[in-house]
Amino acid sequence: MHKVCEVPQSATAFASRSATQNGNIALRWTDPAKDGQHRAWAREVQARWKAELDSKASDTEEDVP
Repeated sequence: MHKVCEVPQSATAFASRSATQNGNIALRWTDPAKDGQHRAWAREVQARWKAELDSKASDTEEDVP
């Protein structure tokens, strides 16, 4: 990804290039009895993503938006 970000954003027609990534998981279930189970799973996934992002915080570059 670093090579992609080395090209100035004004140099290409598609400027939405960066090292930033978004993630989204939309959970849906119909059994209220499983609320705790599904929410616990979602919190675990969120914690893992946050830990991964925090571990990469030192890899950021000043010129990458």
